[in-house]
Amino acid sequence: MQISRKDLEEMEVRGILAPGQGEQLWQALRERGAGEPRFDLAHVLYYLGSLVVMGAMSYFMTLGWASFGGSGLAAVAGSYMGLFALAGRTYFAQPQTRVAGGLLWTLALTMVPLLIYGIQDILGIWPQEFPGTYRDFYVWVRGGWFWMEVGTLGTGMWLLRRVPFPFLLMPVSLALYFLSMDLVPLMYGQDFTWDQRLWFSIWFGLAMCLGAYGVDLKRLRHGGEDFAGWLYLFGATALWCGLSLLDSGEELQRLGYALLNLGLIFLSLLVDRGVFLVYGSLGFFGYLSYLSYTVFADSLFFPFVLSALGVALILAGVQYHKHEEHIKKTLRRHLPPGLAPWIPVAYREE
Repeated sequence: MQISRKDLEEMEVRGILAPGQGEQLWQALRERGAGEPRFDLAHVLYYLGSLVVMGAMSYFMTLGWASFGGSGLAAVAGSYMGLFALAGRTYFAQPQTRVAGGLLWTLALTMVPLLIYGIQDILGIWPQEFPGTYRDFYVWVRGGWFWMEVGTLGTGMWLLRRVPFPFLLMPVSLALYFLSMDLVPLMYGQDFTWDQRLWFSIWFGLAMCLGAYGVDLKRLRHGGEDFAGWLYLFGATALWCGLSLLDSGEELQRLGYALLNLGLIFLSLLVDRGVFLVYGSLGFFGYLSYLSYTVFADSLFFPFVLSALGVALILAGVQYHKHEEHIKKTLRRHLPPGLAPWIPVAYREE
């Protein structure tokens, strides 16, 4: 729920608030939320500038940077890291610029892979063969990136203890996601099969989601900012992509895939995370597309059945919106004994 200044003025007119209280309350709310992310021009510029820097020093890095050599890349990464960390420390300490400071700390963290790459290039030490230019780190699955990902994870976890800023988990989660792919050639060699890669992605993604769930429960029980969002996003991506690409050609498995996606939609209700709703909906819609173009390609009635299903879903959504709180409370009452405290939505209603 968002409260605007106009809402408070209207409450004064209706007599809910005394004259002048609306302005006092508005100023108090502004001071309290001064250091929190908001959708305004200043914060959009903060995040846009950060994304531009991240892109410039990663995916959009030109091949000309290879001429710097390992020592040059390490020097550039170390210098940028120091400057970003120094500025981040200054801005993060001030409530009005806390978001900008947190983003600067995040930029310092994103320099870690480049720093490690430069050091490895100097020493000529790689887990496997030379993986390629640094820009390839964001494109190709190769075991040679392993220490860059592990170094980012270690630095990120250390930094999070000192700078509690949720966006820091974005590069940490991205490094985990890359690690879920780059561990496959390290474990199975360069001749790994497609199924081995997919199953590893499924289990790794599931582990990330469970870790995010643990972080979420801790926040809901003890308060604090949301640190689980990025872990859920990349964990669900690894899990869903692995499930979606794993196809044995058996109809029963494809039906199971559709049911799993329906389960993700239901899970989004329990843990209150939209990423599961999005992926579950995409997966279920993909299964319906498969039925339409393959199984029932010549059927006259299939479009009518789907249309009826779509209308039923819309009506179900309307009813859910009307009775959302009652449905959640009913769901909580029917959970097995002892399970309610482990469900984030149920915990919120206690």
